[in-house]
Amino acid sequence: MKGDSILPPKGYVRALEIVRDNPDLRTPGQFAEMMWPDSPCWNHSINVGYGASPGAGMPRAGGHLLGRMRKAGLIDWYYPDSRFSPRVFFLTMAGQQFLTNKSGGQ
Repeated sequence: MKGDSILPPKGYVRALEIVRDNPDLRTPGQFAEMMWPDSPCWNHSINVGYGASPGAGMPRAGGHLLGRMRKAGLIDWYYPDSRFSPRVFFLTMAGQQFLTNKSGGQ
């Protein structure tokens, strides 16, 4: 079945390194800025319900990738104070092993 791969794709290596190397990472938007700093999508405007907003899709793309990595068991997050405080992202043991082996997808 599609999406049931045991090993994550090689593209996760850079994403996992960003999570590992940035302990102050708190939002999907910050992650997207680090993952895709030169993407032309930062200048693309979309209507998000309150008027056009340039780059509004990029934090959603970052959140999507973070969610996929969490579902794959490579990262996790917690809320240090309450559900209203920014998340703290971290690598799981599986994520650390994946980076150590860098075997992604093979």
